[in-house]
Amino acid sequence: DKHPIIATLVMSGPVKKSLHEPTLCLPNQGWTIADSEVFSFKLPDGRVQRASLMHIFRDQESAPGQRMRLRALNVYWYQGSHGISTAGYNMSYTRSYLDAILHNLNHRWGQVSFYMPFSQRPVGSDDALEEIEAKKQMIKFLEKLTAQILVEPGS
Repeated sequence: DKHPIIATLVMSGPVKKSLHEPTLCLPNQGWTIADSEVFSFKLPDGRVQRASLMHIFRDQESAPGQRMRLRALNVYWYQGSHGISTAGYNMSYTRSYLDAILHNLNHRWGQVSFYMPFSQRPVGSDDALEEIEAKKQMIKFLEKLTAQILVEPGS
């Protein structure tokens, strides 16, 4: 495929609120979140995975007076135990307490994240079709990889 994709998994620590949304740390690293959405993709075995997708960019000066814009996609979700996942942090937090109270189940959540830079151009010369193609590539990658890393509960 055309663009590199970096995958990470961050496990929660012993404190329930040790994970956070990328919306907190990415702006502190110089990224601007242009848009975000929740979407679903289908795994080959028929399961559907919901995730959050952020369209992000960061401007840098490459030479005196020349500003370049790096554009990227960041997809993430929170994976709990027993095949449970949520597209956002707040829902994983809520689900933790509900499952602990109602089902005596204590999740140890992990944040599954995929980052794909897909464009670096002078500011103002973005190509919308490039982002559409990057999103298609990301979804195709997620459909293949996620089926291999998420084990069906009880397997």
